[in-house]
Amino acid sequence: MNKTLFIAVLLAASVNTMAATTGDFLNDDSVAKADDSALAAEAGVFNTVSQGIAVSLARCAAEHCVPDVTKDELELLISKLNDRIGVLTSRFQESGDKQLEKILLSYASSRDSYNGYLDKLKDIAPAEQTKEEKAPEDKYEFKDEF
Repeated sequence: MNKTLFIAVLLAASVNTMAATTGDFLNDDSVAKADDSALAAEAGVFNTVSQGIAVSLARCAAEHCVPDVTKDELELLISKLNDRIGVLTSRFQESGDKQLEKILLSYASSRDSYNGYLDKLKDIAPAEQTKEEKAPEDKYEFKDEF
């Protein structure tokens, strides 16, 4: 997945843009009242992002590269999904709407995938560097011979 595209999707999620049936992320405050078609579209966006993450992780597992997703980004997506599931579970219990049940299952499936990606990320991504590791030149003294 293109890093820029992925960051744009995450930014849209964190800024809480309004969603339409075209497949944007919903505003956190609008989830409880969103219609089923907007929720289904958003569930599709989470699924599409999930597929991109899976491709990125698989590529880096094979090529030994740094994935296009970070632990923090995955945790943000999982948090968004947990929020959606919590809000919509209450709504489903009140209404018994079968379409909403399918949407909830889609959100849960995406969340489970993202949790699995966290585990894969730990296996293939290099450990986070400390400040000392980021600036090894600070470990050495250079004498100015001029």
